[in-house]
Amino acid sequence: MFMKASFTLFLFLLSASLVQAQTRQQVSLDLNRSFHGTGDMRGVGFAIEYGRYVSRKLELTGGLSTNLHHDVFPLYVTDLGQVRDASYRMVTGGIQFNGVANYAPLHTTAHELKVGVGTLLRYQVSSVADSYGIYYPAATNFPEPVFSFRNSEDQKLFTIGYQVAVSYAYTFPGRYFLGAKASFQNDSNADVITQYGLRIGKRF
Repeated sequence: MFMKASFTLFLFLLSASLVQAQTRQQVSLDLNRSFHGTGDMRGVGFAIEYGRYVSRKLELTGGLSTNLHHDVFPLYVTDLGQVRDASYRMVTGGIQFNGVANYAPLHTTAHELKVGVGTLLRYQVSSVADSYGIYYPAATNFPEPVFSFRNSEDQKLFTIGYQVAVSYAYTFPGRYFLGAKASFQNDSNADVITQYGLRIGKRF
């Protein structure tokens, strides 16, 4: 039920942001520092967004975003007198569509402060094992430490979730703007992602 309602809201917000005969519009690019989970996987992200004000303080936006996170369990072994990197390297990446309704308590020619909430559809690929262990030579009689892995979920996932965000932007006389944005999201796979970074764009 939740997934159907979220998907319906997502389509409504996305389509509503594209209708004609509205007020001021904007396109923007977000460049973000990104954290997956409780901050244990760090990375980067970017987003392209289109928005349209349907009233003085209400804006509907649709966007496409992506992020890439990574982590490592460091392990170095000595092989024929040389130290070699045998670490377990982890990477998670995703791409998603966002539909957000923004309320702007501050909306002037130069200043814009927005708080938004919306839904997302996400496709994610991960090399991170659900659980893993490391066994040392004393326990295995193998000359090097070895890893063992267990996977209980698919490597590729489609999820649906929600996102909340707050942003500020200053608009210059030529209608180009520069600002900052922070966001938090969660989805049906319990993947929590927080981001913050710069926003650049153009109003028309």
